[in-house]
Amino acid sequence: MHLLKKPFRGNPAAIVPLIETLPDNVLHKIAMELNMSETAYVTAQKNSSPNVWKEGNKFGLRWFTPTNEVPLCGHATLATAHTLFNIIGNKSDSIEFETLSGSLWVKKHQDGICMDFPFNKPESLTENQQEKYGKLIKAVAGNNKVKETLFSKSAGMMMIRLEDYYTRNRRDTNMILCIARTDFQSFSPNPRTLLEVNDGKEVQGVIITLQGDLHRNQDTSRGLQEYNFVSRFFAPWVGGPEDPVTGSAHTVSGPYWSEQLNLKELKCRQCSHRGGDLTVRIRDDNRVDIIGKGVAVIEGEMNI
Repeated sequence: MHLLKKPFRGNPAAIVPLIETLPDNVLHKIAMELNMSETAYVTAQKNSSPNVWKEGNKFGLRWFTPTNEVPLCGHATLATAHTLFNIIGNKSDSIEFETLSGSLWVKKHQDGICMDFPFNKPESLTENQQEKYGKLIKAVAGNNKVKETLFSKSAGMMMIRLEDYYTRNRRDTNMILCIARTDFQSFSPNPRTLLEVNDGKEVQGVIITLQGDLHRNQDTSRGLQEYNFVSRFFAPWVGGPEDPVTGSAHTVSGPYWSEQLNLKELKCRQCSHRGGDLTVRIRDDNRVDIIGKGVAVIEGEMNI
């Protein structure tokens, strides 16, 4: 399953509907074998009716990377909902998932699937945190000028916002240049360095983000005119070096950019190699709606 409307783009996830409970060590082994960024296991509630997969609206959901279980995963949640609605044929308009992050609701939407996620607004780093994570910030941002660095304790994610423009000296003249989409997509932090400078106990993932131009008179010079903001997400502490499209990261970046731009709805792109577009809506009850699409590329059975 890929979180996007086209195959071989977005973030792949494996969705495993379980007809019986399996031990955690087996769930880990399956996730390692499938080797996706996340494998999602969906289970019916106890004492459910025989037609629960087609008629039920409440399921259990867990997410595993190839190395460990994670408390929240956006793209695998969307992929699970897509599987239930469009592959299995569940007739419900909305489904509740019981997860390590509490109850998460998903519902059918004209633009795909809408996920009801927690609000993980980040806070600016303290002086002590700036000193503690200085090497990590440098390892991710490189020589790019950092405008602000924040941390969401509830999500375990740091967010680094880059300046939109930078100055370069040429022939004794300071030139002001913009960071374009191609520049942003070319960043390549070394995952080994990230692991060396951070143990992953507090910061388990790093978002790097840049303001887009959708709300700024359709400026096309940077190639960001379709988006309010763009981002990348690096998390070698919990699996792969870079996650292609990360719904949970937008529970952090979405609230931040909503406040910065005074917008309740934001168009976003995660600029990984595979890439993917999302819509984020900030609700008045401090929840985050994340809207995206999925497409199934492989279906099969697994014998354990």
